[in-house]
Amino acid sequence: MEGGGGGDGQTQPLLEKLSNSPYCSSDEQIVKRTGTAWTAAAHIITAVIGSGVLSLAWSVAQLGWLGGPAAMVFFAGVTTIQSSLLADCYISHHPEHGVVRNRSYVDAVRFYLGEKSQWFCGFFLNFSLFGGCVVYTLTSATSMRQALDAVSSSTLNNHNNQKTDHHLVVIQSAIQKANCYHWKGHDAPCSVGGDGYYMLAFGLVQVVLSQIPGFHDMAWLSIFSAAMSFSYSLIGFGLGVAKVIANGVVEGGIGGIAMVSATQKAWRVSQALGDIAFAYPYSSVLLEIEDTLRSPPPENETMKTASRASILITTFFYLCCGCFGYAAFMRSRCSRWWSG
Repeated sequence: MEGGGGGDGQTQPLLEKLSNSPYCSSDEQIVKRTGTAWTAAAHIITAVIGSGVLSLAWSVAQLGWLGGPAAMVFFAGVTTIQSSLLADCYISHHPEHGVVRNRSYVDAVRFYLGEKSQWFCGFFLNFSLFGGCVVYTLTSATSMRQALDAVSSSTLNNHNNQKTDHHLVVIQSAIQKANCYHWKGHDAPCSVGGDGYYMLAFGLVQVVLSQIPGFHDMAWLSIFSAAMSFSYSLIGFGLGVAKVIANGVVEGGIGGIAMVSATQKAWRVSQALGDIAFAYPYSSVLLEIEDTLRSPPPENETMKTASRASILITTFFYLCCGCFGYAAFMRSRCSRWWSG
């Protein structure tokens, strides 16, 4: 009996120490993980297929038929290896605290590299997220305005014999504005304005969606978003195929669009590689997605399966949109299709 009392006396400080440990989550016992490879794939596709797909045709135009597809396949391979290595970082073994779940990217950095590295990495990660939010807000506002302009113009000319021609003019105007933004920057007076209201509307939607606690509760939203990602990718793919059929020829060249100087060509190639590289990674949310997965089977194995399948599907859509976009719109200098 005395030995048992001594055991309890030793156990209490250990439990208290574990509860105060930075590697122990207070809600660890109440988290119910029910995710599967399907839900993880939906999360990944939602995170990956975003605004990056809009610039792929332009990127292929700069790299050409040889470099464009090769760059997409290369970065797909890099992302596959990266995601596989990071997936193995979810479950770690601490000599004092036992099994540790690294539930986010910064948690993994803290465990393996220390607290200073965590602060350093966290700063750049949050700065990257801030930049991404700015890009998505500007792109979404511009796209919303152009879509509503096209719909309203089509409605007003519903009984007009020149409806089709007018609609094409609206689309051409939107592409010209996108090119203007690309060449002169978003501060250039390329449009009348009014994007501020669309930014506020987009921000309001983000505020509402941000109330979702985490990936554990948003599988339905990721499935819906993945369906939307497939939808606009298929629209771009279909538009490219239709244009190629109408032209009757596959345009483009091995080396891409020619530039007046080697310096300008090198700059364009660098931009294109950056756009393609931006379109793939999801390392900032990979461990959070993995934290939703049930076990058995082991979480890292399920995550690797979902990552490989998602990257394969994403690469297929990227190749279709980028290559058919270049083949179809090479004459118009392959502008960034839908956004700018």
